[in-house]
Amino acid sequence: MMKRPRPGIPLPHPTPLSKPHWDGAREGRLRVQKCLDCGIHVFIPQPCCTGCMGSRLEWVVSSGRGTLYSYTVVHRPQQPAFEVPYAVAVVLLEEGWHMLDLDRHRRGQDRDRCRSRSCSRR
Repeated sequence: MMKRPRPGIPLPHPTPLSKPHWDGAREGRLRVQKCLDCGIHVFIPQPCCTGCMGSRLEWVVSSGRGTLYSYTVVHRPQQPAFEVPYAVAVVLLEEGWHMLDLDRHRRGQDRDRCRSRSCSRR
């Protein structure tokens, strides 16, 4: 079960297009669009494929496993509700798509662990 964010942390405002992704997050599943024409995964949710411009997209569940592509440690919060420092990572998922991951638990203090080559959100 997902923990509720601290008061003041802005919550996402799902659109009809992004609702399946956020519904999956609430259920503990990482959902992403997949093109039925060319097979690539599309993230951030789009009305058409970013690879072939096809309109036949379906929602699939990602494994959640990937490789750390890059990261940074944030020391200036975007909003006062965010506690710093915290790490923001770009993860290359094993299905071939990238996403950002906010690591609030380490809060940027364990840099050696953040440099690890593989990650899992499960």
